Parts: sequence; C-alpha cells; structure tokens
Amino acid sequence: MRTSLKFVDKVAIAFAPLSPASRSVRVVWNRLHTHKQIAENPKCQFDVKVMDKIASPFIEVRYIDKKVIKIETASLTAEEVLQDINRHSRKLQMEEDIRSSS
Repeated sequence: MRTSLKFVDKVAIAFAPLSPASRSVRVVWNRLHTHKQIAENPKCQFDVKVMDKIASPFIEVRYIDKKVIKIETASLTAEEVLQDINRHSRKLQMEEDIRSSS
C-alpha cells in the first residue's frame, strides 16, 4: 500500500523494539521513514521513542489541518495501520484537487 506523507506535519512513534506487540509499528516506521517519503515532504517531523518497556506501541499522526490521530498498533497489522493513516490523507488530497480544479 502506498502511503503519502504530503499532508502530514508530524509522526510520533513509541515502541519497545523487542516486544512482539511492536511488530506492526516497526514495519510502518520502515515504510514511512524512507528517502522517497522524506523527499515528498521534507517538513514532516519524526519523533521516535524506543523504550525497554511500553504499555502499548502506538503511532500518532498530525496532519497539516491540525487533525491528530493516535493508533494503538498492538492488535493491528501494518496494512491496517497504513490504511488508517491514509484515510485522512485521501480526504485532504480530494479537497486539494477540488480547490485546484475550480
């Protein structure tokens, strides 16, 4: 699944790398923090907290319209997390497309 950071201001990630519950958050981080993604939106900030223990791994995304979503990732697959992140990005893309076509 293609994920765009074009409409994202900040991505905060917290996880314990050796915890089995952190698998999906590690995969999502690897997909979002690439040279191509960073080049698409160089202003997007990443705040990654790697800890020994954490109650539940999570990803928090702040979009350019200041909407913030927090996703508890322990029981989700990486694809489900990316779908949640993309849902609001697609809405913002559609709004931009409508403005530019007017």
